[in-house]
Amino acid sequence: KTISYGLLYLIVPNYVLSGYRRMGWPFFRNLMYFTVTVLLMSLLLRHIQHWWVYIGGRFRGLFGNPNGLGIFTFLVFMLFSVIDHLNRDLFPRFQKLFIYGVIIYFMLECGSRTALAATLMFAAFGRVFRLSQFIGFISIVTFILLLTFIMANLDTIVIDLGLQDTLRLDTLDDASGRYIAWRFAWEHIQDFFIFGGGFGNDEWIMRHNYAYLRTLGHHGGVHNSYLTMWFNCGIMGLLIYFRSFFLIFFKASKFVPFAFAIMFSVMFSVLYESWLTGSLNPFTIILVVILTML
Repeated sequence: KTISYGLLYLIVPNYVLSGYRRMGWPFFRNLMYFTVTVLLMSLLLRHIQHWWVYIGGRFRGLFGNPNGLGIFTFLVFMLFSVIDHLNRDLFPRFQKLFIYGVIIYFMLECGSRTALAATLMFAAFGRVFRLSQFIGFISIVTFILLLTFIMANLDTIVIDLGLQDTLRLDTLDDASGRYIAWRFAWEHIQDFFIFGGGFGNDEWIMRHNYAYLRTLGHHGGVHNSYLTMWFNCGIMGLLIYFRSFFLIFFKASKFVPFAFAIMFSVMFSVLYESWLTGSLNPFTIILVVILTML
């Protein structure tokens, strides 16, 4: 695991910089063509092996589960937005519309509520932070307060909007079993509070209690990057990591106004999924590519 983190943080940024020095902006254009091709390949596979690309009635494409496809589309949406912001002339208008259309289509197809909410956060707050970072932070605080009210009345709001099928109302109350996992994880984190239990500690404990968690209605891991990191590296590791995480975005905001919109959107996304603690998954790699560009 330590070696794989080294590969992630040492090779990926240098590969991106090397590609840019050798090829210039066409490097990022080809990168976007590649990611869109990955998505379209899953659409082709739907007509060849329909049973494989669906799980539980939700589209997962080439990924292990629908939420994986959702995270991918969310991060690719931000990646393309950053590329387009830094070089407006790299893609013709019709290509921009096509790429955004493909990303949004697959985001809706997979039915990931977290990915959709995080993307809307980025799109909305990105515009606000472009105008003023102060107004952006005020908007974020207002959003958090508003979100508290929405979560308290979520069922009623969803029913009134007629979105109970789209947002899978039957799994909203427990966030598809995530609240069960979070409570269980928090109880066991007390044994590894300061320094954690080492890489993979969360997987070890969750797997050894899988049968018990299944009786409560949860299937899977912690589904929360903060708790996963706390499990493995303790509060010390969590604070050290996010100190650097915040500093990167503070530095980037001097050059790219909506950098904070990316930061808050990612922080929201990792609240419901543990992808940020992964070392060599495609999601963390795309985030490191975005950070390198910023």
